[in-house]
Amino acid sequence: MSPAEAVSQLGRGGVDGADKKVHAKTARERNDTLSEGGDLPDLGWFVQALGLRASLIAGLALACAILVLAPVIGVTTFSGIDPTVMSFARVGLAVFGSLTLMNLAVATWGGVRWIGSKLAEIRSRSAHKAAAAASLNELTARERNILAFLVTRNERHFVSNINGGYAASLIGRGLIHLAARPGQSLSALSVPFTVDEYVWEALQARREEFKHANPTGKPPYSDNPFA
Repeated sequence: MSPAEAVSQLGRGGVDGADKKVHAKTARERNDTLSEGGDLPDLGWFVQALGLRASLIAGLALACAILVLAPVIGVTTFSGIDPTVMSFARVGLAVFGSLTLMNLAVATWGGVRWIGSKLAEIRSRSAHKAAAAASLNELTARERNILAFLVTRNERHFVSNINGGYAASLIGRGLIHLAARPGQSLSALSVPFTVDEYVWEALQARREEFKHANPTGKPPYSDNPFA
């Protein structure tokens, strides 16, 4: 395979990977919707079919409640209302009151799910940060030299050949990622890479441990003999 074909295949892989992520996200959202439907039925479609807003439904429920409960608590303001109107008020209280409670339940469940998703994000972020910090204790001499070079030069991003040069092991372990965007034109000898966000953050906290003796020399990740 020629270098040009390799880069073309890499670009297609990036696009395919992006498509797979989009499809995976869509599937997760669909599963979340089904989960929501299984745990708590979403009756928003019924409310929309009535053409009513939640605030209007709550207002109608309150109005019906006032008409129905006023005689019970001794308020005589509505004592002259026709019995038929009071019957409609009772029915309205039952219908609109139920819809209001359903809206509140759905809104509450949505809030609980949102809080749960945020807590899951925090836990996931913390786990990734811990894993990134731990990975710095398992570096080979060459890997440590490459990261020290980048930290000393304060360069999180760099350009290397298509296989990452001597940084290939760091790429394989996920400490360094390909930084090309889907559809981007690349040269087989000039491919952008970047240090993982959490790894870079951990490196910044340990800069004193990652000082390179010759940060102006040849990049230690380059395996190009003519560089």
